[in-house]
Amino acid sequence: MYFSTKWDDEYRSGSPAQLAVWPWSKVVSLVSRSCKDLSGKNVLEIGSGAGANIPFFIAKKVNYYGIEGSEYQSQALRNRFQEPNIHIINGDFTKAIDVDVPIDLALDRAALTCNATTDIKRTIDNIYQKLACGGYS
Repeated sequence: MYFSTKWDDEYRSGSPAQLAVWPWSKVVSLVSRSCKDLSGKNVLEIGSGAGANIPFFIAKKVNYYGIEGSEYQSQALRNRFQEPNIHIINGDFTKAIDVDVPIDLALDRAALTCNATTDIKRTIDNIYQKLACGGYS
């Protein structure tokens, strides 16, 4: 499998359908219900997209690690979020999770569904290897 350039093309085009600015309500609900205090914890988001969840995690004072497949969008996020605890990684998350800290919370808001089943399973296995004891995914 090769990593598709579809999303890089979408973000370069400025497609408003892909530029959400509000955090996803399910992410807010999950964190509010299950992860009361994330301050100083490590959060991994697979497919950061337009960065809609990043301001929410900045407010929670987490160390945010986002793996985004679009080179264009990764750079846009780095330019927009220059806080030292925000780490945007451009790469193919189906091959490797290039984060060298234990992850306390891992989330995906539909980036995985765009991949083949074998790639999804490999990604989930790779995430589990990075989870801290007691971490959520």
